[in-house]
Amino acid sequence: MSKPSTHAVIENWFDAVKEKDAEKVRALLAPSICVAPPFLDHEVQGAMEVVRVFSAFEQVTDIFEYGRQWRNGNELVLEFITRVDGEEIHGVDIININDAGQITRFDILARPQSSVKKLGAAIEAHLDTQKVS
Repeated sequence: MSKPSTHAVIENWFDAVKEKDAEKVRALLAPSICVAPPFLDHEVQGAMEVVRVFSAFEQVTDIFEYGRQWRNGNELVLEFITRVDGEEIHGVDIININDAGQITRFDILARPQSSVKKLGAAIEAHLDTQKVS
């Protein structure tokens, strides 16, 4: 069995994000993935929790577009722009992919801080409404 190419993995990622397809996102994640978002005060651990946060992010943002990208072996940096309540956020996703073609680590850097905080508050509020009693 051949190793999935980083290019194929990232193209599948772009498709999943563009389609806002949480199941396609989950299929690309390692079960033990760790995501470090600037809009939450903690790292997000595990594929199911990451998908939950991804779904909340998709609900509270107005747009999301990738721009430039840099690749170094199994590591990628993807520039993005998003908007929450009319405020633009610019940033990068730093993604690590294992030899099985799964995303294992996902660090997010973004600015300006005021908009990132607004995004975090919107995501937390959305996640709170999704909690099962």
